[in-house]
Parts: sequence; C-alpha cells; structure tokens
Amino acid sequence: KTAQADTQFQASLKDETVPAAAIVDQLRQAYSAEAAAARLIDWLPKFRANDPRAYVAVADLLSERDNQDAMKQATE
Repeated sequence: KTAQADTQFQASLKDETVPAAAIVDQLRQAYSAEAAAARLIDWLPKFRANDPRAYVAVADLLSERDNQDAMKQATE
C-alpha cells in the first residue's frame, strides 16, 4: 500500500495540476499523519522550486499531526 502511495505521489509531483489537498490525501491513505509529514518533507526537493503545493501540503499534515497530539494529551 505504501509503495502504491509513493508511486501516486511521485506522479502527482510531476503533474502541477494536482492540488496540494490531493497529494495530502494520497499520503494520508497510506501513512499516519506524522509519517506522511515526514515522507512529504523527504520529498520536498522533488517539488518544482517554489511550488506552493509543497508548503500547503506540509502545513496541512503538520497541523493534523499537532491536532492528533493535542487530542492524545487531552485524553491522558
């Protein structure tokens, strides 16, 4: 499942018409929010220079991870 997500992710990076939300959704399906954020950060150099989708996608995943952390702390 993760290999398929990586393949889709690479294709999405090459296709600049794919929105950041779709890239994030692809990663979310295969990875936890934290792992997806790490994966995306690893792949940042593959984005076209100054591609705004990269920043939007990273911000979305990090925000989701932070929200999950906050929920965990609230339930402890």
